[in-house]
Amino acid sequence: MTRAAATSSGPCFLISTGRSGTNLIEQVLGAHPDVCVLSSVHHGQRLLQHLHYTLPRGASLPGEGPTAWRALVSRAAARIALTRNETEAQRLRAWADRPAVCPADFARFLYFELPADAKGRLVFIKEQGLQHLMFFLLETFPNAKFVFQVRDPRDVLLSAQRLRGGWLRNMFGSTRQMLACWDQDQRFGLATLGLLGRERVHLQRYEDLLGDPEGALRALARFLGIGWDDGMLAFHETPAAKRRSQQGPAALVNLGKPLLRENFGKWRRGLSAGQVKTVEAHLGDLMDRFGYPREHEVALARIRSMHLLKALLLAPLEHVANRDLHLWRHDRTVERYLDGLDREPLLPPLKYPAVS
Repeated sequence: MTRAAATSSGPCFLISTGRSGTNLIEQVLGAHPDVCVLSSVHHGQRLLQHLHYTLPRGASLPGEGPTAWRALVSRAAARIALTRNETEAQRLRAWADRPAVCPADFARFLYFELPADAKGRLVFIKEQGLQHLMFFLLETFPNAKFVFQVRDPRDVLLSAQRLRGGWLRNMFGSTRQMLACWDQDQRFGLATLGLLGRERVHLQRYEDLLGDPEGALRALARFLGIGWDDGMLAFHETPAAKRRSQQGPAALVNLGKPLLRENFGKWRRGLSAGQVKTVEAHLGDLMDRFGYPREHEVALARIRSMHLLKALLLAPLEHVANRDLHLWRHDRTVERYLDGLDREPLLPPLKYPAVS
């Protein structure tokens, strides 16, 4: 497949849950010469999902005060300068200095034109909150493809806890929140697979990627329409992988190593029996769909309700331990910032009838 053909096929988006090998698959594909990986920019979550804050006038006119549009662009440019480079940040600021913005044109600019290394290459995107953008992405990128990567939820829980350093500490805020996230993401992936089919959605397990790296990656390359490249197996030798493993958090240290073929199933030693039962009580039916055998299937009929309640009651304590008092999944950092700006109401104030 030529680089021009890779671009015309549209971008590829990753459907997955945090702690499911998302950084790994980014680096593996990023080592392919025909793939451009947009790592950690999250344009959908930071820009596209918040364009409603710029209504009703759209983007601000040059010279106007600190509007929502200028605030969005400023924060996004700062993120791009941090994760990509200052040149791209400046290009975003220049492109955004216009009286109005077409969201579809904006998305195509962000994913295809803004990254200097995207020209003639397949663009691979890890995007948070993808389910909130799916209708827009399918209309804007009618040839887009999706990689749906799933990991055993028991290992996801263990990894999330180890990232924060304890069984009460959890990057999701609580065990209950992690279970809800995994459930939501996998159901979204299955729905996307069912609606778009295997020609548009590629399902792979994280465990298969580790157990048979070449076989899994050859299947992925065929799906993406790119040729095989040995560099994918040697991803850890790329400057990008070395930089992230050395400068990023401890959770990324394995990006500087070859694929660890037995780096799964650690929940059997790292989780208590009670934690395993809690995960299986919540997610057992979905685990069956993805071929993850249950450990306590016989006992679940008697204790399932108890473990469902246990996760609910433990959640407030876990949120306090994680200093995370938000009981929703969606990251509202951008929304809280934009809420502080003066914005015009979209509709006139409602007048209620007089109380008799």
